[in-house]
Amino acid sequence: MSTDKKYLKQVFFYLFSACISVGLILYIGYHLANSFGGGLETTTVSEVTENKYIDFDAYIFRSESPIYASSSGGIASIAADGSRVAVGNPVASVYYGDGDEIKARIAQIDEQLKLYEATGSTANLSVKDTSKIDSEITKLMIQLKENTSYNRYSYASSVKTELISLINKRKIIINSMTGFDEQIEQLKNERTNLIIKLGSTGKTIYTQKSGYYYADTDGYENIFNPELLSDISADEFYSLIQSVPEETAMTAQNEKCAGKIVTDTTWYIACPTDKNALRYFSVGDECDVAFAYNALSVKMEISRIINEPDDNRVVLIFETNIMPEGFAYTRVQPVKLIQASYTGYKLPLSAIRIVDGVQGVYVLVGKTVHFRRVETVYETDGYSIVQGGEQVDGETKWLELHDSVIIAGKNLYDGKIVP
Repeated sequence: MSTDKKYLKQVFFYLFSACISVGLILYIGYHLANSFGGGLETTTVSEVTENKYIDFDAYIFRSESPIYASSSGGIASIAADGSRVAVGNPVASVYYGDGDEIKARIAQIDEQLKLYEATGSTANLSVKDTSKIDSEITKLMIQLKENTSYNRYSYASSVKTELISLINKRKIIINSMTGFDEQIEQLKNERTNLIIKLGSTGKTIYTQKSGYYYADTDGYENIFNPELLSDISADEFYSLIQSVPEETAMTAQNEKCAGKIVTDTTWYIACPTDKNALRYFSVGDECDVAFAYNALSVKMEISRIINEPDDNRVVLIFETNIMPEGFAYTRVQPVKLIQASYTGYKLPLSAIRIVDGVQGVYVLVGKTVHFRRVETVYETDGYSIVQGGEQVDGETKWLELHDSVIIAGKNLYDGKIVP
């Protein structure tokens, strides 16, 4: 019996020793693994440019001259929108007839065509644009409600085209449409047939000025005059954008408006903002202005900034002589500009470390960990744009292009060797 007890004690001793040994091995292995930086993740440094954008409402100013015809008949355009015309060129014709219903339908078609064409280019629209378009629609609806509450009912007329244009773009995305070309063609054919039914065509309307013909008028042709922009004050500008549009469909002399001629290729936008914008924009700056309704950018130069003492209101005035084909010159439309650009190395925030009061990152050179200094120039959404600096002997080196930055790892320090 004593022999059995002695044997059992030896067995328990050996088992206990084995457990302790395994535990020690695991413990040592765990800390050895950590000490060698197990689970290191690296990324190769490359240079990027990150843009920060700012949104504005842009008011378009062009040299526009309405064309009038002394007639009680309907107007049918001959010249294409945006086409170059010389003095004496035919741009429209007058049609006559007694069919009030047909005339009403033609007027309705003209309104539909204007709204479809104001939608502009839809080639670059995708599902990702839906939230942005929804946000712009919401913004317009809020502004519409606010203006209506102050009895500014003319605002509804001024933003109608913009609002329907946004709704049309949303419809294109949601319904996977390619655009409204088919609908536009059908409406134009219907219009031609209605004019034939209505009766004879009267006189032809000729332009008295050379320039670019546009059939659409909004009543602001003489109000948003670019000649005003050279010396307009902030008060005058804000009064101007509250103006009620002139009646261009029919004048006191019983004349009908047959479109307008744009007499100068240079056109302008005025963007109301505040003094904070002066940190980013100066006279003479060239900017790529992104027009949301047109899905394209136009290079424009800041020609003037309305900035008055003791007034936080600021108006940025841009000009250009670029006239994109098919561009929708809706009088007021949202634009997006680059507020600031940051060039450097894009790294996750997890890679940035502070060592002895110095900001930097760890890099892997062969099997050795080294610390490299960085300077953060921009930080947002979990990442930073950082830059290096001039290398100075005796100081911690700066991060350089193509370095292998450690973005995940434990127990890192300068000079550490990893397997």
